[in-house]
Amino acid sequence: MGYKTKSLIIFDTNSLRKVRINSKEREIIDYSNFNFGSPFHKIKSYIEEKKIENVISLAIPEMVLLELQNQCEKQYQKEFKIIKEALNRIGEIPSKNGITLTDPDEEFIYRDYINEKIENVLGEHNIIKIPFDETKTLVIFKNMLEKVLDLDDVKSPFRPKDAGFKDNVIWESLIRFDDIGKYDKIFFLTKDGDYKDNCYEEFKTLWPKQDILIRKDPGQIIVDIERIYQDYLAEKEIFDFTESQFFKETLDKTLSTKQKIDIGGVEYPIVSFSIDNYAIKIEKQLPDENEVENIVVISDIEIEYFSGSENIQIKIIGNTLLYDEPSKEILETTFEPELI
Repeated sequence: MGYKTKSLIIFDTNSLRKVRINSKEREIIDYSNFNFGSPFHKIKSYIEEKKIENVISLAIPEMVLLELQNQCEKQYQKEFKIIKEALNRIGEIPSKNGITLTDPDEEFIYRDYINEKIENVLGEHNIIKIPFDETKTLVIFKNMLEKVLDLDDVKSPFRPKDAGFKDNVIWESLIRFDDIGKYDKIFFLTKDGDYKDNCYEEFKTLWPKQDILIRKDPGQIIVDIERIYQDYLAEKEIFDFTESQFFKETLDKTLSTKQKIDIGGVEYPIVSFSIDNYAIKIEKQLPDENEVENIVVISDIEIEYFSGSENIQIKIIGNTLLYDEPSKEILETTFEPELI
């Protein structure tokens, strides 16, 4: 079954923009009540349907949110101006039958309204906000400058005929997000075709242990998830058990009974322990003589032991054997190196 892969899906502006159709059957920004468009909801619904929220997180760069806010505000101001001008013209016609016209609310501050809506939506969907880290401004500026110095070889996502400043701010925020290291797979959903091969190379230079997949369609991401998580989805019941309170408490209790660690035949007293990951890997054993395929859960553990006059920390692994039946009975737990 392997390692429980952690993924982060990052959305670009064009994969989040929500529109509505006006009287001329044209798409315009929907500024009435902030929400995301269908690509976001397609992915979110799939994750909820498969119940894999514990391994896949959703994120949006701060620059994307600012752009969405500005688009909503511009559309609101545009229509507000049209309404005011229409009311002024209509106001020149004498009122009949007591009909009066109400002017738009001049005191209404749309930016406050939309900012509150954005924060509510982020909280509702448990979305991670990727900040533009101002402490890295100098590094970011130098990197962006280097990409445009050679006009014959402008690096993506800059474009020779279009500075692409916004795309670069989004990209810089993404690749310099400190929490990228917490994930194995990074998905970037964007309809822009400006993220070329050098973007993959740049990402890999900064994050050699992580993979990034840049996709234009939410359906592509769902196909990727099906491929990457096929083992996890097939054996999700086992993975869920390793996250249960019962499994965690049992492993904690087993560790607490251990007093010494054997290193090279020498026993040292254990000072403390911590479990960094209860299930970094899950493996099925080969069938025994009774055709039973038991399961081994591999845990990542840190032990602090006393040696001579100092405390030393060491990484060890725990191997917990489970009975491969619905009960998932815990048969035994052993440790490498051995704990006594």
